[in-house]
Amino acid sequence: MYGRNYLEFDANFTVYQKTIKTTAQLDLAKATSPFKISQKYIDHISVTFAHAPSNITVNIPTGASRGSVQFGFEETAYAPSSMQTDGATFKIYLVDGESVVTLASRQLNPASQPADRGLQTFTFILPKHSSQATLLLNAAPGQTMTKDWTCWSLPEFH
Repeated sequence: MYGRNYLEFDANFTVYQKTIKTTAQLDLAKATSPFKISQKYIDHISVTFAHAPSNITVNIPTGASRGSVQFGFEETAYAPSSMQTDGATFKIYLVDGESVVTLASRQLNPASQPADRGLQTFTFILPKHSSQATLLLNAAPGQTMTKDWTCWSLPEFH
């Protein structure tokens, strides 16, 4: 350890470790993206960071009839620079066997639209579905995949 000699004179140490609760997300979701998928915090909310194009499949709890989820971009995707995201389209689908129903859709371009910055929220009603149905969270890139650093929170069901 660099600077170890400095540590030899101190008798008490406190070690902190930041814990990210990913167990629930790993139990409920399957994520795919051509890039590395990770967990991050944005505005104190745990999100799954998956560069577009990406899909996150979430199991729907029994008895759920509605839900909400937050989505958006990591702030560095639209920070002033020569390379910024050109936006992405976020969609939520209910997948029940062969049936696919679009529950919500929104295009964000945070580099040119300040209202698209930060986390956004989808609130949705779940139509009648079987116990095998899943929620598909999809982020599709804009014209290019440059800095399409999209993310989703774990959906809350009611």
